[in-house]
Amino acid sequence: MPVGNEKSIPINENLEKAAQDIIETHLTSEFEIDRTTFKIITAIRYDPMLYTGLLPIDFAGSQDLLDTSFFYLFSNHVERLNDSLEFFNSVNESEVKPDSESNFKSKFMLTPESLQLELSSALKDINRFIPYKLRVLIDHNNILQVEPVPVTGFFNSEVIPNLKIDIPIIEQWQNELFQLGHHEAPVVKLYLDSEPTPISPFTSFKTTKRDHYNAARARKVPAGALPSEADVLLFNVTEQVTESSISNIAVQRTVKHPITGVESVRWITPTLATGCLNGVVRRELIRKELIFEGLVPVKQLKNGEHVLLMNGIRGVMLGTLII
Repeated sequence: MPVGNEKSIPINENLEKAAQDIIETHLTSEFEIDRTTFKIITAIRYDPMLYTGLLPIDFAGSQDLLDTSFFYLFSNHVERLNDSLEFFNSVNESEVKPDSESNFKSKFMLTPESLQLELSSALKDINRFIPYKLRVLIDHNNILQVEPVPVTGFFNSEVIPNLKIDIPIIEQWQNELFQLGHHEAPVVKLYLDSEPTPISPFTSFKTTKRDHYNAARARKVPAGALPSEADVLLFNVTEQVTESSISNIAVQRTVKHPITGVESVRWITPTLATGCLNGVVRRELIRKELIFEGLVPVKQLKNGEHVLLMNGIRGVMLGTLII
């Protein structure tokens, strides 16, 4: 009808203008993808304490091909790397001829067997009875390399039932570990960023392109603070929380069942649509229904509230929000 048409025109124009403003302001440079300028990456924890195989630990640790149980959440890392390869190689594929050698490379996917072999080879000539952070990098030619770095300090590989509800027990447990010689802050200080971080492929997939994380840390984290002691909480341009600079997060919220109306306390982690990484621990906790996806608006955050921080090297940690 004439009246409806008259009203819809300016609304559509305003929406188009708003969308264009967002693209020009936030997205133009972020979506320039050139696989020669960055590498796909994941960080895997190797730890003898994780081993669950049938062989004696000293014999198992000396094998040329190490059991995958030595590697924290091994299968989740395979998934993460292949998710990244599928995305970034599909971008490359759209820019080359269908029958070219480059397009053939874009079909590359990582097998569990090949990753197991590469990780084992990287640990061949070093002490296998201490934990390592294994940086797995894949370049634009799909060539994989592994960089082992010894790692110490806090690590929680177990997801205890009390993670669902009881924050004081988690805090007490982390303090006890700290007193036993884990020389890191028992509870991570998490500073809310002062600026939004736009969504891009480099927030959704883990790569060596980390300018946005470094900028956020520089804005809010005190100089000299270690990542294990202090971190920054990021949010996107719609003011939805995404993640920290090195971890996925979850916040405790009371939620109502859409059908029964029954309320329950749950740990909520931001959905992937917000632009956060789909980390390996995040995947695992969602599968075990210990955390649940949802939106976490910045306006609902409270100074001093506890959050869960999770990554593939430290496992699950407790943080305190500073606004």
